[in-house]
Amino acid sequence: MKTWVAFLACFAILFLPLPAEAAARASVTGKAYNVEVRSVDVVYSLDGTFRALETVRTTGRQENVNSVRFAYDFEQEQPEAAGRFLEDQKVALVRVDGFDPRIGSIPEAERVVVTVDGQELQADRAADFADYVGWHNVHSGSYGVVFPIFLGKESRQETHVVQVTALLTQDGAEREITETAVLTLALENEHVYKEERALRILNMAGTHVDAYCVGDRIYLDYPSQDYYNYQAWVLNREAPAEVEIAFADAAGQAIPGIAWAAQARSEAGETAALFLEAEGKLEDGKAVFRAKPDSNLAERQKVVFTVETAEAVYRTPEMTIVEREDIPGRDPKGLYFAQSEITLAVGQCFDPVVLAVADGLPVRDGGVGELQIALGEGSDRTVLEVTEEGRVYASRPGAAYITATYETGRVTQDSVGNMHRDSYGAPSMKITVVPAEAAPAEAAPADAQPAGRAWYVACRTLNVRAGADTAQPVLRTHSRGERLDVVRVAGGWAELAQGGFVKAEYLLWV
Repeated sequence: MKTWVAFLACFAILFLPLPAEAAARASVTGKAYNVEVRSVDVVYSLDGTFRALETVRTTGRQENVNSVRFAYDFEQEQPEAAGRFLEDQKVALVRVDGFDPRIGSIPEAERVVVTVDGQELQADRAADFADYVGWHNVHSGSYGVVFPIFLGKESRQETHVVQVTALLTQDGAEREITETAVLTLALENEHVYKEERALRILNMAGTHVDAYCVGDRIYLDYPSQDYYNYQAWVLNREAPAEVEIAFADAAGQAIPGIAWAAQARSEAGETAALFLEAEGKLEDGKAVFRAKPDSNLAERQKVVFTVETAEAVYRTPEMTIVEREDIPGRDPKGLYFAQSEITLAVGQCFDPVVLAVADGLPVRDGGVGELQIALGEGSDRTVLEVTEEGRVYASRPGAAYITATYETGRVTQDSVGNMHRDSYGAPSMKITVVPAEAAPAEAAPADAQPAGRAWYVACRTLNVRAGADTAQPVLRTHSRGERLDVVRVAGGWAELAQGGFVKAEYLLWV
């Protein structure tokens, strides 16, 4: 009897009405969703207030999926403020929509409770992206969830559980709907990490700006406004200031393989005051940068130049670009050749050294001053050939003369209003060319240093080696026109007082 009563009691319970709140709940699982992953870069207005987010990389909106592959370059992503007491991190935002239409049409964020991986979605208000996290209109009136993920150097796969709960009113009754989305994200850093190597600036030459490097500083000396007015008058346009920079590795050797010159950047991520109009391959180890006058401090401080090959990335130490204005350029007060005459054999070449009357130092081309070497008036052009770089080639026996002209950065105006640059000319130098089988009198230094002579570099770049052999490592380099202190010359090599050996054939003595 007791057993029968117990059975009736249980049967009756099954037909009792359920509590109202239990009957009003529903859940949705197992669906696919529309997902987009975007990396973000925060942009600020001039007054420092938050303005907008710009897309750096995005998957695009993937429809009806549960997994998404997001590829990014970690080194190109910009770090964002991740929150109060948190280090800045590189962030991507995951946007999810396609929820039940009764939920996806709710515009009020306060009516929707969102959790991600069991935690209520609440962004740190100090984060740059805080206003973009939560319940938002993510696609053409379709409301959904936006939550952050953090990008790292290592590629990884991660799964997130996004749960959305909303309380709806239907037919005068409240109804709670909970929808759970399970998403798998494959995050892949596509940056190729290469060996980091030191990059060195060998030398530089400017056009319409005097450019030179001293230690960790690059000086850009701009001429006076009259100079620019002159250029506009001659060329009928503004003449851009450009700087050709010759790069090498830490030992002063050419960078092996095909080398790619990248944009110079400052520590602040700004394009440097010296910039490339377009990144491209190095030509003979050189790249031409455009100078940006009146650049801001962030563009001039802690600037790094980068050259990349298939195997390695070469970077200079941090440098500072110093801009100076109204610099007239070097004024040599007159010119003269280091040698009044010289004899060459057919087929030999020669780099004339031009000295300044003002200080007796070599005058160099580049910057706001321009040095030009040319054949003298009436000289036989079949005897000598003079290149644009000022190198002289002996073509056939005979005698000819060369002249030198140097234009400074100073501009003057004549009585009728015509502008011109001040210039100086050098007395001509005689060059006698003899047949190849005849030994030239002073074509190359002898094996003993002549008394009272000064030695100068005759080639564009001269390697100083640890020993008298081309297999020896390079200690440093010197540029054309530099004066060297030679201790002795033997076996075709010159030993320098400051240490090291150079090939004697690349020296001139005066």
